[in-house]
Amino acid sequence: EFLTGMGIPCRYSTSILQEVGTFAIDGYSANVLTDQEREHILKQSVLIDGKGAEVLLSRGFGDKIGVKSVENKKITINSEIIKKFARKDGTYIRIPSRVPPLCWNKIQFSEKATILSEFLTAEGEKAPALTRFNNKDGGKVVIYPAFNEAKYVPPICNTKPTIEII
Repeated sequence: EFLTGMGIPCRYSTSILQEVGTFAIDGYSANVLTDQEREHILKQSVLIDGKGAEVLLSRGFGDKIGVKSVENKKITINSEIIKKFARKDGTYIRIPSRVPPLCWNKIQFSEKATILSEFLTAEGEKAPALTRFNNKDGGKVVIYPAFNEAKYVPPICNTKPTIEII
């Protein structure tokens, strides 16, 4: 729900092991995938939200997503600082937060990860936001540590709700 709310078009995939492309994993999807499916997806290009990163780390996939630790923060994000682009005067671009209140994880990333943006809290604390990591299996992992706190209950079906970005 968080990805589609940001305007990222995606669909659920029912044949994960046969698919190649760009995937997205949220906390719910990360919980229901098998290890074989997780391994397959993490060899592709994948966008992971904060809860997805939390689940994958707890399942032993931290080295494949470039994450060392995850801490749920109960602080509201004020803005996001885009670190990949700077103005002519050298200052970074700062945009209003798109993150729902209290819905983000403070993630400690691998030294090999590239931090593309940072969250800024009302208290002035900075934390990595959009981050890119290339794993040793050829996977290109992008993590946005926000998530949607809505209690999503999927329809009864025989599919695993892994999202493929269109």
